[in-house]
Amino acid sequence: MIVPSRAKLGQPLSAPWKLVLAIEVVLTRHRVLVRLRREGLHEALDYARSRPAGASGGDASAATVSHRLARGVALTLWALPGDGRCLARSLVLMALLARRGLGGRLLIGVRPGEAFGAHAWVEREGRPLLEPGGGEFQTLIQL
Repeated sequence: MIVPSRAKLGQPLSAPWKLVLAIEVVLTRHRVLVRLRREGLHEALDYARSRPAGASGGDASAATVSHRLARGVALTLWALPGDGRCLARSLVLMALLARRGLGGRLLIGVRPGEAFGAHAWVEREGRPLLEPGGGEFQTLIQL
């Protein structure tokens, strides 16, 4: 599949390239969720990180590309029915980053107390790419 490269993601995307990115997000979500359900979190994360880098290089900064990918993942999965939870978004973003030769860390946090909750997000170089939960979640594990 042709995916927008790092160089292309450094520029404003045309409507056709946005569609290509949305298709990449949807297909990646399907593959990651199948792996997550069948084999568990660690295997799904290994799968996401091992995606071949088919579109690396380019002049765009890694920070710009990372943030654009995160926005594309969030907008695409928000518009779709089905599993758009934070863990699914995070694993999809990890796979898209890996495809472009960029890394990231998956963080899982909890909100202790009576209103217990859990949340997953991705960070790159110490900065969140997906919403970290407004500081109400204490990091439990970094993968």
